[in-house]
Amino acid sequence: MLTRIKKYFVENKWICLYRRKHAEDSFGAASSGRFWKRVRCESRYWCADPFIVEEHGKYYVFCEMMDLKTSHGVLGLAEISPSGDSYARPIADLGCHVSYPNVFKANDTWYMIPETSGRKTIELYQAIDFPTRWKKQAILAQNIHAVDTTAFEQDGKWYVFIYEPKGANNALSIAELDLGAKRLGPIKKVQQYTCRIGRPAGNVFLHNGNSIRPTQFGVSTYGGKIVFKKFLFNSVSWKYEENDIKEVTPSIVQGLSRLPVAEGCHTYNCVGNVEVVDIKYSHFSLFRPLRILMKYLHLRGYHFYE
Repeated sequence: MLTRIKKYFVENKWICLYRRKHAEDSFGAASSGRFWKRVRCESRYWCADPFIVEEHGKYYVFCEMMDLKTSHGVLGLAEISPSGDSYARPIADLGCHVSYPNVFKANDTWYMIPETSGRKTIELYQAIDFPTRWKKQAILAQNIHAVDTTAFEQDGKWYVFIYEPKGANNALSIAELDLGAKRLGPIKKVQQYTCRIGRPAGNVFLHNGNSIRPTQFGVSTYGGKIVFKKFLFNSVSWKYEENDIKEVTPSIVQGLSRLPVAEGCHTYNCVGNVEVVDIKYSHFSLFRPLRILMKYLHLRGYHFYE
């Protein structure tokens, strides 16, 4: 009976949080939950996979917005106001479930590689009116089940981490990204994981001269925690090494009365002294059975995503 109640009345949701770090705070939201604020949105959606960027003194959070009416994710955007408030709104439906909007800037141009694994592609988008209007520039790869593709720069060149979930043989690959020709070089596997670890969880950043990549740790549950890995990549020999150096657990926001009890986290990004993270929580809803029924009956715009 309890299992049935949970199935119909309890749903998992994600929310995005942001804060300004203090000078004594290390990267990765180390100090337990201080000063976090929620990226709010219309009740029709929940938000996950936040990426934060700064342009002309303004901070923008790109995210996945899960549409509870249509059961698929769209591209969302929130601007952090000078007062510290933010509100996410949908800015694009790319025609399939969209998540993990990997946003980066190269040669004064903003690019994005959102996850479009639903159509088994890796796609490159370019801002034509930043931050709200984006245009697809190229399909970088097809017939590939790649999740959370992440671009990074090294030695004046751009590369992407490509992660393919394959059960006990999860593969991490790297390919060179030619932004001029808008294409990928050969995709070469550099690491294999026998469980649900190593999946990208945010943009690569530098700390004390070291390249750090956030990764997901989902061994016991999806989005269990974030593990930061220091990595070395030799683009000549294509040798790759990584080591765990730090982790972030859902406890970063525990004890804050204005936020739900966190049960998971799986994306972290930072720019300057501003950092963002997402958390998962369980939510009891009397309206969940009604929404499910309306999706089956295709009422008032509700439907299951196909």
